[in-house]
Formats: sequence, structure tokens, C-alpha cells
Amino acid sequence: MGDNLNSPLAKAAALVAVLAATAVAVGAGSGVISLRMDSRLLPGGHWLFSAGFAPLAIWLMLRGRSHPDWDPLEPGRLFSFVWCVTLAICFLRLSVFEAPFTVRLALVVGGGIGMFLFGVGLAYSLFPRATWRSLAAVRRGVQPRWSFHSAFLLLCALYLAAIGAFAYTIYHFGAFPILSGDIEWARNSFAVNSYLQRLLLTLYVVAPLALSLAVTFRKHRALLALMWLSGAAVFFLVASSYFILTIIIVSFVLYRYTAPKLDWRRIGAILLVVFLAKMAVDTFRFIRSGYYANLTVGQDFPAALLPVAGDYFYVVMNLQVLQHLAEATPALFPYQHGYYLSYPLRAPFERGTSGQGKGKLTDALWQPTADWFGFSTVTSSCFGEPLEDFGMAGVWFWGLVAGFGAAAAYARLRRQPSWMANFIMAQVTLAILVSFFSNAFALFDVYWALLLAWGFDRFCQARSERAWSRASLRPQRAAVGT
Repeated sequence: MGDNLNSPLAKAAALVAVLAATAVAVGAGSGVISLRMDSRLLPGGHWLFSAGFAPLAIWLMLRGRSHPDWDPLEPGRLFSFVWCVTLAICFLRLSVFEAPFTVRLALVVGGGIGMFLFGVGLAYSLFPRATWRSLAAVRRGVQPRWSFHSAFLLLCALYLAAIGAFAYTIYHFGAFPILSGDIEWARNSFAVNSYLQRLLLTLYVVAPLALSLAVTFRKHRALLALMWLSGAAVFFLVASSYFILTIIIVSFVLYRYTAPKLDWRRIGAILLVVFLAKMAVDTFRFIRSGYYANLTVGQDFPAALLPVAGDYFYVVMNLQVLQHLAEATPALFPYQHGYYLSYPLRAPFERGTSGQGKGKLTDALWQPTADWFGFSTVTSSCFGEPLEDFGMAGVWFWGLVAGFGAAAAYARLRRQPSWMANFIMAQVTLAILVSFFSNAFALFDVYWALLLAWGFDRFCQARSERAWSRASLRPQRAAVGT
């Protein structure tokens, strides 16, 4: 997909698509085109679009599979795949409160996707594939240059601090959120303070670091595996499927570019088990909160699909929320001019805990979505924050910047591979995979992970270089002594 996006034809097609969307937006807004921005598209016949997007997603992902440098995690390929799958599911419309999409939403989402891919093409023009290394060379380059002893001790210290924070929070809170009578309140209020909460959440960084140590040095693998599994188990107990996904995705990307040979059967089995664990978290949440009962009363949701209802609505409700948000902005929701996108800069100074009034878009949507749908669902895909901050133009500009940044990070990994470049690419991959759900770059979690990983990498490299320097000086000292 990378070479396709770098071709002049592909960039021209993306530009034409964006210009066409702009023309329709201006024409519909000015009245030159009779189609109104709030006109509903495809009130019927939406199954045909589901049937079209599904094979398109498969084709985009598998095209070029026979090439030795085929990479399913290339940003342009992966983003296209994620959004084709998302649209295929959204066009199913299995419940009555899933409204047909409007022209406005089509322009927001279509323009955002098109600009992301155009940004990818621009980045690949500046960093052409001719300068990239093969994936085999990348695997050699991303091996961490650490002292195992120093890295292992530092990782143990981080792990014990995070587990200690979890144990104290459990002692203070009195119960696991997954077993609480009001699971939604419990999972959003599970904290003593924001600093202790951040220390607990460090487990989503500790787990991938443990995997890197195990794959690279092959020492203490049982203990490192325990760290990884216990990190995922903690987020199961606090009913946070997002951080379970974070651990899985980041770990997979680190493994994908580090391991000399990928055992796809083993990887598939692990991903299946973890996906079932995520479904179990969602089932616990929605059964205990009465969410499934609400779906079966007057919503026409197929009873046979109730076991996957949580995951289905994780996908489809984001664009429904985005559609309502687009209709209400700026009349009911004034433009915030960067307030929500700048949340990562403000997060370290926020003293409230998650769900207690922090300045995120999700906090502002609790009551409005309850009014819109009869229940609260507060995520609006990666386009929600730029839409609320700057409107449709903000979504398109954000797509351009995000696409360029993602492709530049990938090109850096392929041109100058290092462990830190691999970790950065893991965070970019995470952001792309959850883009249908939320904007990871508008959260503090990605930047906290990058800061911790950078500090960990620098410390361990410095210790390794110091040890190597001392070892190289010993023969010289011995020669002087004789």
C-alpha cells in the first residue's frame, strides 16, 4: 500500500476526492447544490455498502502479500483497512436507533480519511521507498542495546510500583470494578488520586517492555511472562478493555519487528484468547449494567447476536455520536479552538481522576448522549476532537497532519531502525487501530508511554555503554600494570 500511495496517480486521486468533497460541502452549504447538509443518505439499501466495503478491506490488506517486504502495519494500508471494516459494520444498522448517515457526516469522515491518505502520500514523497531497508534489516536494527541486568532491575521496580498502586487502590476502593454493582461508575471512579492512578496505569507500558526483554535476551522468560499476563489481568479486573487492547497491540508491533521469524499460528491463537478476554470484560460490563436488556426492548437488535453486542456497538455508536456532534456544532457546542486536542498538555496538571470532570471531549458528552440515545456513549472516533475544536476544516487538517506524521514515523523505522523507533511505531499503530473508536493522540496515555519508554531506553543504553567502556579499559590497564 505504501508504494501505491506514493504513486502520482494515487496522490492525484486523493486530492481529487478531497476537492470533490470540498466542492460538495461548499455547494450544499451555499444552496448551489440542492442536496442539504442534513439530508439522509441511503435510508435503505445499506446492506449493499456493507457487502462492498468488506471485500475492499480484505483486498487492501492482502494486496502484495507475496512480496517479501509486504507489511500489514504500513499506516496507509492499515488505516484504509480499519475504516473499510468500520464502514462495513456501520452500514449493517442492526438497531433502530442507528440513524442513516447525513451528507455532513459523509463529508467529515470521507474528507478526514482522504486527507489522512494524502498526508501519507506526501510523507512517502519526502522519504521514498528507495531509501528504506528491508524488513530483515529492520529486525536487526531494532534490537535494543541494553544491559539486561539494568533493564531487568528497572523493569521490576516499575512493575512493583504499579502493582503496589493497584493494591492500595483496591484497599481504598474496597472492590474490583469488574464485580461492582454499578460497573460503569466503578471503572470511571477507580482511583485514589490522579498521580496514583497514573502509576497504576504504567502497567500498560511495563507489559510491552517485559515482552521486549523476553524476546531479545531470552532470560527469566517465565517471570517476564508473568509481568505481561498480570498487567493484562489488572486491566481485566478494572474493566478497562482499552488498556488490554493497548498492551496487545503495542506488544504485537514490538514483536513483529523484532522476532526473526513470526509464528502466525501462535500469534493468532494468542490474539483469539485475548479477544475473548476483551469480550468477557464487555459482557460483564453490559450484563451487570442492564445494557443488554435495554437492547432487547424496542431496539430490534437480533437476539442471536447479543454475545457480540458490546463489540458491535463499540464500532457503530462512535459514528452515531459523531453525527449528532456534527449537527450540534457550533450551534449547541461552540468551537473550542484546540481545547480538546491540547488535553495531553493539560493532563499532568489535572487533579481529578478519570470520569470526574477532566477537560476531555468524552466528559462533555456524558449527558448529551444520554439525551440523544437514552444511554451514555461518549466516544466519537478520531474525528470528534478536531471537529469540536475547529469544525469540518479541522477534521481535514488533522487528517493531513496525522497521516503525514504516521507515515513519517514508519519511514523513520524503515530508514533508521532502532528500538525507540519501533516503540513509536507501536504507538502509531495503536492510534490507527483504535481510530474508529477514539483519538489516541488527544489522550495523555500515548505521550506518557513514549516518555517512559524513552527514559527506559536511554537509561539502559547508558548503563550498557558504561559497562562496555569499563570492559574495554581492563586489558589496557592490565598491560600498563605489567
